[in-house]
Amino acid sequence: MFPNDSSPDWPHAPAHKLTEDGTYIVTAGTYQKAHHFHNTERLHFLTKTLLALSKKYGWRLQAWAVFPNHYHFIAKSLNQTL
Repeated sequence: MFPNDSSPDWPHAPAHKLTEDGTYIVTAGTYQKAHHFHNTERLHFLTKTLLALSKKYGWRLQAWAVFPNHYHFIAKSLNQTL
């Protein structure tokens, strides 16, 4: 289906290749913008999970923000294969 490559580039410029070293800005939201993280306990869980997973996979967080229905972070990858 995709000649000479196991997957195509995404139709964005520049291409999103998370296997390359670099600094990435990530934004994610909940399905239908539902407020799943609507209290302090749930926001703490989301923050704790984000910090733990970034450490586990060798990403250096530069900045992050968590909200009831979405989050953002800026992180530097450290030559990791995903």
